[in-house]
Amino acid sequence: MMELLLGLGLGAMAFTPQGRELGNRAAALIAAQAKKVMDRATPDEPTEQPSGASGSDRPPS
Repeated sequence: MMELLLGLGLGAMAFTPQGRELGNRAAALIAAQAKKVMDRATPDEPTEQPSGASGSDRPPS
């Protein structure tokens, strides 16, 4: 029963102008929040790897 109600609600969002507007606003808010998180996660200065660092744990052969 819950799946049916959820399906009807999602269908109404996709096929009505008000539903699309609400979905677009929600997506814009989510994208703005994700951008804030990504901006905080990105270092201001690029970090350099020491010479010889290739990301492998194996010793050079």
